[in-house]
Amino acid sequence: SVEMSGTRRTLLWVALGVVLQGGSALDNGLGRLPGLGWNSDYCANCTKADRVRWGYGASQGPLTGFENEGFIKHIGDVMHGTVQPGGQTFQELGFTYVNMDSYWNLFTRSPSGDLQPDPALWPSGMDTTISYLHSLELKFGLYGDRGSKDCSGHPGADGHEVSDANFMARNKVDWYKEDSCNAASGDIAFVEYGKMRDALNSSGYPVWFALCGWKAVFASDPRGGNKIGNSARIGPDTGTGWDAVMINIRNGLSVSQYVGPGYWNDGSLLLTPGHGKGENQMTNDRFRTQFSAWSVLAFNILLVGNLSALNPFVLETWSNPEIIAVNQDPLAQPPVDISEHVAVALVSSNAWNDPAKMQECGGEPDQQKWTLGKPADGFFFNAASSQCLNVRGCKTDVIYDSCVTNQLTCDGSNKSSHPNEEWTVQLQSPMIRSNLKGGPCLTLAPDSSLSVAPCDATSVSQRFEFTDGEIKSVGATPLCLTAAESPPIDNSTTTSIGRPLKDGTAAIFFLNNGDAPVTMTCGPECFAKVGMPTTTSVTVRDLWRHSVVATVMGEFNSTVASGGASAIYVLSPTTSAQ
Repeated sequence: SVEMSGTRRTLLWVALGVVLQGGSALDNGLGRLPGLGWNSDYCANCTKADRVRWGYGASQGPLTGFENEGFIKHIGDVMHGTVQPGGQTFQELGFTYVNMDSYWNLFTRSPSGDLQPDPALWPSGMDTTISYLHSLELKFGLYGDRGSKDCSGHPGADGHEVSDANFMARNKVDWYKEDSCNAASGDIAFVEYGKMRDALNSSGYPVWFALCGWKAVFASDPRGGNKIGNSARIGPDTGTGWDAVMINIRNGLSVSQYVGPGYWNDGSLLLTPGHGKGENQMTNDRFRTQFSAWSVLAFNILLVGNLSALNPFVLETWSNPEIIAVNQDPLAQPPVDISEHVAVALVSSNAWNDPAKMQECGGEPDQQKWTLGKPADGFFFNAASSQCLNVRGCKTDVIYDSCVTNQLTCDGSNKSSHPNEEWTVQLQSPMIRSNLKGGPCLTLAPDSSLSVAPCDATSVSQRFEFTDGEIKSVGATPLCLTAAESPPIDNSTTTSIGRPLKDGTAAIFFLNNGDAPVTMTCGPECFAKVGMPTTTSVTVRDLWRHSVVATVMGEFNSTVASGGASAIYVLSPTTSAQ
């Protein structure tokens, strides 16, 4: 029954509650992992017609939020009972909170000073909706403000902390978001949030306390983090679009070390494709990037919109169990900034995709040093340019290109996932063979360019040796393979995040907000930063493709499109690979 569920929740709260040393703390036992749920703001596919359908007058309230009881029960029903493209319901995936943003209550308090649910929105009484959600084993959240009024002019908690906390407990409200509109900034913010923390602690009911102060200081200040709430907003509302998403990513990464069981950073609400204007509009790539970033950063994840009317791409994205598992990993480790340990190189430039050339040996020593077997078996890699030797289009021309290990090339080859990038050095009758079908041999043309052609042991143009890191032609005047110089790039447009996970695995997230595609390479230092071995094999699983895309040792790379695109992987030592 609902009463028994409430008792179990209270017992769990008492059993899990811990007192953190060094000052007051939020003592409610909640937040073992980041919060997952839904919020009524930014309501995509919610129209005036929907308002009428769900019993909300077409002229009432803003179109950004749907707080009436019919719609909220509907959201609960979808979360509880509708199987999503990922194969599970949202509730089965861990989404349990159904949270109201502004406009759930009247603009005045009762004569006794209590908050008043708007009877037009809750004609059956708000407690009826809360009981219904609890019967589905979902939870219910409300919105308020630490100032005199909330952001929409409804009563704030200033001077009413105890009565408002008791209101939450009496109504069995499970989540309380406290905003910072109409309130002073600075030290007073910690004082006012502290009053609500203490009032909630004393209320007798466990309420997730979600601070909304819009600044990273609420995570990093000694008075903040787990001393004051279960979560805190560390950046602006995402409602303005992509720039706000990026600010939250940067802010969240700057204070990532403060998260852990009991406290998590909050990057504001998820957005849907098309949200925002102009350069700030959310594309499909940016939409998936936000979801991936919120996951690896261990942010709270709060869905938005009419969950029964969103397009399949949105629902498939939000119900990806592998992405959600990164966010909800039971090891509960903080994410780490690995950007300084990730090499970034442009994919598209005049220097790249040009024919590979042999030049006089010794003229460009760094461009003439090649490593065989990096970043994957059979690859020829030049560290100075981050280029690999590649057969263009799996045909005949040999070029310099990015090293692609995270996707299949030359589909249909019976030898490898990417045979156009793999080579075998033949010592007798020295030749270098491509792993393409038929094993064609590297061939030198009169203009010093290279191609692959059927092997002919008598052909001088196919004689090459690989010694001391040099790929050298054999003849009266040896020439050396010389990589093109890689053009400089702006590293400030890329972000790389890692997160140690259970069973010795780790998540790696690459984001490219620049104007051109890039190859992002996680090498030995990057591996070490997330606890990966560098001398034994590691599998790389793409969480959007749901498949292992490479097995590597000490290094892997990913080609990431431009304009806010991203990639996310889980790395697993072969002894623990799933």
